[in-house]
Amino acid sequence: DTKEAKAFLKTMKDVRIEKIIIIGAPEAWGSKTEVVAVREDGQKEKTVPLMWRKGDGKRANWAVVRDPGVGVGKGWQVEF
Repeated sequence: DTKEAKAFLKTMKDVRIEKIIIIGAPEAWGSKTEVVAVREDGQKEKTVPLMWRKGDGKRANWAVVRDPGVGVGKGWQVEF
């Protein structure tokens, strides 16, 4: 890690993800309205909205996870 990288990570510590867009989302997600966002430390779970859309023509299905509230520089996952 360089000084610049450490400084950058320090400025990003309070930045959080507001939206995740998934291209090629499977049709099985079409019936889901919520998913669970989990921090890597496992201490905070949050149920958040999922919006799934069917692709048309040559366009792929896509989905949006709204406001998972996880940090940019933190480890996290979304359980679908």
